[in-house]
Amino acid sequence: MAIRSIDDDWLVEQTLQSGTLVDSVFLAGNPTIVFALVSTDADPAAEPFASEIEGAEDAMTEVDGLPVELQVITTGATTDEQVETSNAAFEEIINKTLAQNLQNSQLVEFTFQVGNPFIVEVTVTTDLDSTSEELLNEFEVVENALADALGITVLLDVSIQSE
Repeated sequence: MAIRSIDDDWLVEQTLQSGTLVDSVFLAGNPTIVFALVSTDADPAAEPFASEIEGAEDAMTEVDGLPVELQVITTGATTDEQVETSNAAFEEIINKTLAQNLQNSQLVEFTFQVGNPFIVEVTVTTDLDSTSEELLNEFEVVENALADALGITVLLDVSIQSE
């Protein structure tokens, strides 16, 4: 497990000249995933901001001794809106991934908790038996799709609501 260096936030602040670091969440692992909420109008995929992000990843990798993947969430919002913006970004990713991958179930609601693993609690309805192989395979596919979309290990906790 990687240990978060006290210099990591400072490194992000120093290398991301196109924005201001608002908050960050470090999910220790190999690689360590860093979600950074940055106040900026710059596009993270456009130069020179993309180079700044890569520089921050390289600097943290060097300091921490393990690979670091920096996921930048940008916002031009006020301080009060910034936490809501980061949660909205996670919600959008999770909602889209669930909609694309739930084939035999209908989504009722979901909640999530950022961590390592990233926990997604889902309530669904379905006509299938809750112990059927088909339904269990669907949930495994969903869990893997969420991990791919978020870039971190995901623990999917499913509750089946009777219709």
